[in-house]
Amino acid sequence: MIKISTVVEQILSNDEVGSTALARGVLNLSAYAKRIRKEVETRTKKSVKPGAIVTALSRMSPGIKNMPRRIPDVSTKDISLKTEIVELSYERTAETISKLGMVQKVIERKAPPSFMTTTVGVKEITVLVSAEFVEDIETIFSLTKPRLKLKDLVAITIHLADNAISTPNITYALLRRIALKNINLVEIVSTYTELTFIVARKDSAAVIELFR
Repeated sequence: MIKISTVVEQILSNDEVGSTALARGVLNLSAYAKRIRKEVETRTKKSVKPGAIVTALSRMSPGIKNMPRRIPDVSTKDISLKTEIVELSYERTAETISKLGMVQKVIERKAPPSFMTTTVGVKEITVLVSAEFVEDIETIFSLTKPRLKLKDLVAITIHLADNAISTPNITYALLRRIALKNINLVEIVSTYTELTFIVARKDSAAVIELFR
């Protein structure tokens, strides 16, 4: 039989808001106990009084305060913006794979190079590129019709500190800000110290404001 304390801990570990509130000492234990009571009873397969849940939460409080923060402070060096981005997505085939080198050469003709990323997935290839090169790329892939062509996008790149790659939940901390504003993310692209959000132009100002 599963202990009440074990179930409460499992529920809380999957509840960011609840665990954060408990760690800060602002969680209403009685109200929270009533809210999760049915789930606790389902998992323990027995009737559970709210007081037993409150007791479990109280015992967890000291330990959770000493746990590492789930949402780290993110140190950003700066933010850069690229407008007029287009997304082109193709089926991955031997033909389309062979064309990627030609795509890269087109971009390298301009100094400094314009924005472009390519992602080779299991079944698809996606190219995110400055609008000025779309015609060239479509010519290169002329034998293959794109599965998607999406215009009027913006690339917002967050430049991070070198230690970001070894810090848990960095990506989550940044994505969380966008999610809380209910902003649609079209794509996410990353490198060692850069995280780039591709969004519709209409959403770009709101996203930039989140990281200032």
